[in-house]
Amino acid sequence: MKYLLLTLIILVSTYIGMLYGSTFKKRLEQLKELENSILILQNEVIYVYTPLPEATKNTSARIKNPLKKFFYKIYRILENNEVDSVFNAFNQAYKEEKENLNLKKDDVEIILDFAKSLGQSSVYGQDKIFSLTIERVKKQIELKETECMKNDKLYKALGMCFGIIIVIFLL
Repeated sequence: MKYLLLTLIILVSTYIGMLYGSTFKKRLEQLKELENSILILQNEVIYVYTPLPEATKNTSARIKNPLKKFFYKIYRILENNEVDSVFNAFNQAYKEEKENLNLKKDDVEIILDFAKSLGQSSVYGQDKIFSLTIERVKKQIELKETECMKNDKLYKALGMCFGIIIVIFLL
């Protein structure tokens, strides 16, 4: 019975380490989905000439949660004229969906910088803004891929080591 309890302690602590490490994977997945959503939005705005509220709705229909909810909230805010700028719509939607998103301050800055410029220039200017934003998101993805691999392994190992330390102290 004693050994079963000690094994259970090691397994639970390893599982907790795996859960914490998985937050890095979720962030990386959301960054990749953000890149995809910006590409879809670019296609809608630049090439199809869809108005921004409808473009955000169409984008939300083609991506996964939680970014799906984020873009749908932007659509609803813009459609109902609840705010006076695209930036405020993005900011308000982010505040409402903040709990569901695994994005950090750097990621949010990219989105909000993008929103500040969206709808403020010609089609050519908009295309440049989309390209710049996509490039910034790609750099974030590259950084987070290496960080994810390193930290995922680290937290798994830390969880297991912590469990072993607890077992040693209990023996």
